Amino acid sequence: MFDFDLRRAQRNGTEITLAVIDIDFFKNYNDTYGHLKGDKVLRRVALTLKKHLNRAGDYACRIGGEEFAVITMDMSPEQSYKLLEKIRKAVEDLKIEHSASETSSHVTISVGLYCGVPPMNTTVNNTFRKTDSALYNAKQSGRNRICVYDGSVTEQIRL
Repeated sequence: MFDFDLRRAQRNGTEITLAVIDIDFFKNYNDTYGHLKGDKVLRRVALTLKKHLNRAGDYACRIGGEEFAVITMDMSPEQSYKLLEKIRKAVEDLKIEHSASETSSHVTISVGLYCGVPPMNTTVNNTFRKTDSALYNAKQSGRNRICVYDGSVTEQIRL
């Protein structure tokens, strides 16, 4: 599906947003609370994503383990960042206990964000690599935050 969206954005010269979301220290969560509770966390995070994606054509999906992707079209970088910040805060506000986290006493997420008009020569894999590098930066710089790819990786201060 993302391949279709990426090609459409390239063809129309419109902005596309790809966010990769990782639940912070999720392995520690599963090791501490068990996989059944871990599955409940995955469902609650997924429902939180769904709740915040209100426009037709915006969607979220699980891409493996504790990682999710959010794809939106026709949002400015500022709008995309604000949406992902609302999601980040909403997950934090769930107040799901996580005593094994090194970031917080509750479940949190880290987000890598790519937003822009994709160049004609870019690919899905290239876009995911850029977004993943922003996610890596978010995790390396303390987690529970959003980092944006903008040609290099730049940490964004929470709004």
